[in-house]
Amino acid sequence: MKAKIKSFFTKNIPLKVISLILGLAVWAILANSQDPTITRTVNVPITYVNADLLEKNENRLMLSGPDTVPINVSVRTSMQNRATASLFKCTADLTDHNGGDLSNQRVHVNVSQVGGTNIVLDWNYSRNDPNITVVMDEIVTKNYPVELLPTDNLTEGLVLGGSVTFNPATATVRGPLSKFSNITAVKAKVSLSEFTEGTGGTFTETVKLAMYDGNDRVIEDKTLTLTPDESVMTAIVSRVQTAMVKLAGTTGTVAPGYRYVNYTLSPERISVYGLKSVVADLSEITIPESAVDITGITEDREYTLNIIDYLPDGVRLLDGTGYEIKVMVHVEPLVTEEVPIDVNDIAREGENEDYLYEYEAEELYLKVTGLEEDVKVFKISDVFPTVDVSELEPGTYDVKITVTGKKGYTFDNADSLFIRVTVTDPAAESTEEEESGSEETEEVPTSPQMTEEEP
Repeated sequence: MKAKIKSFFTKNIPLKVISLILGLAVWAILANSQDPTITRTVNVPITYVNADLLEKNENRLMLSGPDTVPINVSVRTSMQNRATASLFKCTADLTDHNGGDLSNQRVHVNVSQVGGTNIVLDWNYSRNDPNITVVMDEIVTKNYPVELLPTDNLTEGLVLGGSVTFNPATATVRGPLSKFSNITAVKAKVSLSEFTEGTGGTFTETVKLAMYDGNDRVIEDKTLTLTPDESVMTAIVSRVQTAMVKLAGTTGTVAPGYRYVNYTLSPERISVYGLKSVVADLSEITIPESAVDITGITEDREYTLNIIDYLPDGVRLLDGTGYEIKVMVHVEPLVTEEVPIDVNDIAREGENEDYLYEYEAEELYLKVTGLEEDVKVFKISDVFPTVDVSELEPGTYDVKITVTGKKGYTFDNADSLFIRVTVTDPAAESTEEEESGSEETEEVPTSPQMTEEEP
């Protein structure tokens, strides 16, 4: 029996080896037909390394690059779901780049298998070029002043007086140069509706800072850092007041032959602000006379003044009101006309009711100087011409005519106006006549005698 068994294994060995190989081949063919080999693509995540060294040594930062690389993996069909990206490791060393154009940097990729030896039959990196393209940029820092971005308004009648201050007053943005084109400001978004005048009008609050674009939209970018990200805001809340602008007067005198008429202001009202205790009773802002010198002018003249120079202490001009005040001084030429005086318009003061008064005069004129439109409507009755006869006894006198000055006019010959006045006493004249008549009666015989010669 033993001999038979030994003979079975020792006889025809080459034939038996060939049979075994053929059997294995048949088995392989049959097995492969049941579980064939397939090739699938696995996207392996890229791990970028040495970013800190890139920043430290070259002051650069990678902005963008591919997230994965494709790996071709050969597996049995039954194993295809187990052939995942976790079986491979992919790294890209950022310090190993080609320089040149920062927007087209070539970086070497290193791919290795870290597991699945019983799963993966074969694999290869599908690209002939073992490099990827990434975008880099230069890292810069810029300082921005902190600005206020109010989300609502203060209570009506209140305003942020003076300047709003921040501590710190600036913030630093650090990141890729290409990202700064969108940054217009660093701002603190603050709700003002809760602000009140408070004690002394001062309001302090810690506020968050953020980067903003030109449309006041927050810029959120992980490649940009903002330092610090908050600041202490201090603001003074003041009360708004509307005040009239008033000119106290002018200084100097216009040229001879002209008259200063009036002035106009523009604007006539301004808006100011200050602490309630300062502006509560402020109704007008007065510009002194010295601000407007009209010496020697012969026509209308405009003066431009800075109203800020005349604001009381603690009072400021509200933004948008305009600091310039226009003062228009109006000047007109004078005209002179001779206005006739009718003797019947000359009144008498202090006359004796027992006397009779008679005027004797040639043509009388009053020289009136004033603005043309005023002179045209002037009447002698406006100045009440009078003569004082209270001290006059019967006789003939040259008496001064007095005119009462009227605002807006001057009378060039007022001191040289005289009229001849004859005063008579009718009672005295009657007595004289009677006495004269009596004397005549005594001389004439009451009964004249007839002479012989008379018939």
